[in-house]
Amino acid sequence: MTERNLSSVESPKGTSYQVKWHDKGGEVFVKRKTGMMSTWRECRGRAHSEGDAIDVARRFVRDLD
Repeated sequence: MTERNLSSVESPKGTSYQVKWHDKGGEVFVKRKTGMMSTWRECRGRAHSEGDAIDVARRFVRDLD
């Protein structure tokens, strides 16, 4: 399984999140870019490409703020 760190996405309130994607299983994770104690959170949905992973992350962070 290859873990890939992708670009960041922003929530509607402007909070930035890093995006990580596991290309074999399709899992997508996000982590808030600010704060030292941030942990990775698994997004709902799977991705088959880097573009899909960014889309999954964008949909997920809409509900976080």
